[in-house]
Amino acid sequence: KVARASIISLGKTGDENIAMAIIRMLGHKDKAVRYYAVNILGEFGLKIGFKGILGMVKDKSPQVRLVAVNVLGKLRIKEYIPVFTEVLTLDTNPYVRLAAAKSLILMGDYTGYGLIKNELYNKNTDLKRDAIETLGLIKDKSSVSIIEDLYSYPNPEIKEKVIWSLGEIGEESAFKFL
Repeated sequence: KVARASIISLGKTGDENIAMAIIRMLGHKDKAVRYYAVNILGEFGLKIGFKGILGMVKDKSPQVRLVAVNVLGKLRIKEYIPVFTEVLTLDTNPYVRLAAAKSLILMGDYTGYGLIKNELYNKNTDLKRDAIETLGLIKDKSSVSIIEDLYSYPNPEIKEKVIWSLGEIGEESAFKFL
């Protein structure tokens, strides 16, 4: 708990000189410490931390891998496409794979497009919601009818994401759900 609190406190200072200390925490035995270290390094946006975060996409903890993929995905650095492709192919966690697919698509690589479309039919609400959001972000007009059909799904988060996604795509059909 002390290490976690230290990372958060150090990260809040915004001092770039602290990055090296946080990078060392990527090897900590506690997954929560590694998780916070990845997050803080991502907030710093320092290239010095990117290499450390890259290694975390293979961490034993799915939560750490997920945050590493999300942090790296926000950077949209095309040279990381092979890393995301490997995660998409080899990771055993569906949330991590979906995050990798989303990162790839947002960088213009549609390797994970099929996975995203498949998640629209997943019973897991979180995965379904993230897939709907991703299709909205990329303004995928070919998915409009599928997304519209998901409005009947009995979950308010899904309904909200359907409307948001259709609005992002630019479909006037979003108005009929308001």
